[in-house]
Amino acid sequence: MLKKVAKIVTNNFGLKVMALLFAVVLWLVVVNIDDPMQTKSFTTSVLIENEGAIADMGKCYEIENGSNTVTFKVSAKRSVLRMLSNTDFRATADMSRIEDWARVPIEITATRYTSSVTFSSRTQYLEVSVEDLQTKQLAINADYEGTPAVGCAIGEVRVIAPNVVRVSGPASLVSQVDSAKASINVEGITTTITDSVVPILLDKAGNPIDTTKLELNVQTVNIRAEVLDVKGVVVNVAVSGTPKSGYVSMEAVCSPQTVSIKGPAATLNTVNSIDIPEGIVDISDASETVVQTVDISTYLPEGVTLVNDEDKKIQVTVAIEQIETRLIEIPTKNITVKNLSSAYQASFAEDTVEVYVRGLQSDLDKLNPDGIRVSVDAAGLTEGEHVLELVLELDEELYSTDGKQTVMLEVKEKKQQSDDSDDKKDSGDDSKDDGNDDAKDDSNGDVSGDASKKTTGSGSANDKLEDLTER
Repeated sequence: MLKKVAKIVTNNFGLKVMALLFAVVLWLVVVNIDDPMQTKSFTTSVLIENEGAIADMGKCYEIENGSNTVTFKVSAKRSVLRMLSNTDFRATADMSRIEDWARVPIEITATRYTSSVTFSSRTQYLEVSVEDLQTKQLAINADYEGTPAVGCAIGEVRVIAPNVVRVSGPASLVSQVDSAKASINVEGITTTITDSVVPILLDKAGNPIDTTKLELNVQTVNIRAEVLDVKGVVVNVAVSGTPKSGYVSMEAVCSPQTVSIKGPAATLNTVNSIDIPEGIVDISDASETVVQTVDISTYLPEGVTLVNDEDKKIQVTVAIEQIETRLIEIPTKNITVKNLSSAYQASFAEDTVEVYVRGLQSDLDKLNPDGIRVSVDAAGLTEGEHVLELVLELDEELYSTDGKQTVMLEVKEKKQQSDDSDDKKDSGDDSKDDGNDDAKDDSNGDVSGDASKKTTGSGSANDKLEDLTER
């Protein structure tokens, strides 16, 4: 069987091969002569025509899915199709022919072999979304970024021109626009500068808005940043009123105590402090610490502003403390008798005398009875017992006496010289002291004339307490 098959195949083998080759060549010739019709898909971009037609109707559109290409089928002879590419076709969408505000028919034409190609009869559409067109006009706010050189601060920053921008686009996007801003870079600058910058749109939260789908009538604006000098000054406050009776006010403290101001150098040279006037911080009838926040921006001189706007709120603190009274026993041996005639000697009836001193508790605690200088004025006294007013030499800014402070002084004529040694036992006076006192009186005049430097227990004590309270 195999031998018979092999004989059939190999019999006239050369003629058989030649017949096969001839058949292939004949098929190729027939195909080329016939050139059958074929169909092929092409893809090209859609060109938009008459866009203004949508705007004229108060509308705006957006291509759905962001794709403006169309794929279509073309039929032609194979020889023609082989010569065509995507660029040989033109697809257009006329927006004036929009249907149902949702789609626009696409017209496809060939730029080559126009008469040799045919298109699928199915109409292609460009899918679009349409919404109302909205326009909004905004003033462009000026701002800056960066930090100027040391010793400099930014003054006025303003948009020179144009200072208004008109935004047009879909109502859903334009409605999100809340403001427009132009920002200039001032990093390290020392002099006033002007620059051209691109304005940005912001929403209500201050976030930038993408302007890809919006139309702005200006692309850049000119902005100017002024550079000013800087100076540090102290903040002073004039406190009004007096605390409740029995209380005293301490020095007012401002926080911060100094602030930085900016302005032209000539103006800054005339400013050394910012003063809060009377009537703003009132401590009338206060019995506890008064804390008040004051806006100092209204007290800045003309042409001067704060470097940091947050510094305008100054906290003023006035401590109010109660006045206390302390009973102090002073040894009478420490009392100086002044202006006693040399013909007399004096002694005190008691070894100690009680005095009342008023002041802040912290100051009263510092008083040392042995360190208090006390004196009485014996001018014109004769023999006998006398009640004299004590004069206490205290710091009037810290202390006052509570009422009239007195002491009993006994005056006697001096005895013979032999008895002088016995008389020295008297605590109030001896001849040596009288001599010294007389010498002092002769050289210095009336010592009591220095009463302005001493605190007494007389009727002026209340006036001095008022001075202490006012402080």
